[in-house]
Amino acid sequence: MHLPDVDGGRSVDLTVNASGTQRIFGYYTRDGANRRPVLRSGWRSYVRDKGLQVGHKILFQCVDGFPQYQISAKKKIILLGQETWAEF
Repeated sequence: MHLPDVDGGRSVDLTVNASGTQRIFGYYTRDGANRRPVLRSGWRSYVRDKGLQVGHKILFQCVDGFPQYQISAKKKIILLGQETWAEF
């Protein structure tokens, strides 16, 4: 996935489609060697609203190559003895 280029320490807002609801996450990259992306504002409320827990998966993707993003949450379930991931 390609996130917008951000100068270290500067935050930008990402508009994200979350199961039909528009959310805004603040995003930045750190200065220096560790330039991994960090989600800030809006992220905690998404985690709380979805009831996310350790072991759940988050799929964060760019839609059709455009700068439009989508996020979904999945949890592991056992269905007829088979492990699968269900969106919630």
